[in-house]
Amino acid sequence: GLLQPGDALPSERQLCEQFGLSRTTVREALRGLNREELIRTVPG
Repeated sequence: GLLQPGDALPSERQLCEQFGLSRTTVREALRGLNREELIRTVPG
């Protein structure tokens, strides 16, 4: 499904497992999306 503004993404760990990626790859992707202001990261 699609996410709506304000929806939370799955955790890094969940994304790694779901897509078979390393944590480094997921973190780099999330950093890039954050840099492009497509997502906002919140510590937690």
